Amino acid sequence: MDRRSADDRIDSLWAALSMGERMTLPDGLGAVTGDAEAKPVPGREAILINWDMPEATPAAFAVGLPGQVSYCFDAGESRLRYAWLGGFIDMTATLYRKADANKITPTAQLVGQVFYRSPEFPLRIGAVDRVPQRRFRGYRIIEGVPQFHYQIDGIDVYERVVATKSKKGITREFTIARVDQPMWFLAGQTDGLFVSSTAGAIQDGRLQIPRGDGVRFRVTISKEKED
Repeated sequence: MDRRSADDRIDSLWAALSMGERMTLPDGLGAVTGDAEAKPVPGREAILINWDMPEATPAAFAVGLPGQVSYCFDAGESRLRYAWLGGFIDMTATLYRKADANKITPTAQLVGQVFYRSPEFPLRIGAVDRVPQRRFRGYRIIEGVPQFHYQIDGIDVYERVVATKSKKGITREFTIARVDQPMWFLAGQTDGLFVSSTAGAIQDGRLQIPRGDGVRFRVTISKEKED
């Protein structure tokens, strides 16, 4: 880059910054409404915050989806913990008090009501009562929503959670690199909820996952019956 091109770019940056709040957001960035620090509110894309959450390890993520549908994904256990409706999180207490008298960091407070809990790791290999070894591998953003990557017994699993059309539930989208032995999905606590899957019927709270490479399926859990 020559000196003139560099000067032109610097001038353009200063001109953009001088617009302050009137400056248009760059491609790929979305605005957050409300008190962005204490009470973030998702806009057109999801918000992902890594902070101490109730009933989770310190490695948990709070994810707020558009439509006041939210969930907690615990990277420490490589699983979705629970989902709630009616808002996202309130971090007001964490801004002024980093630890209590017992030196415990305050958790973020949920805004809304939990409607679904997954009390145990939901994927099983070989036997329904055997919990596989897990390893969290990270996440990436796909169409504004995080997709989490973890391994079970060395097999890559990708999970993306989105809001249902009714905004009364969630759909868990799974991609499993290889299913070459019996594998199940355990639905969790679903009393009073409508549960369905693209992989077949859920019987006695469990779904048998079909075999193959790159197996994809969805599980929808909602307070209303989805189309």
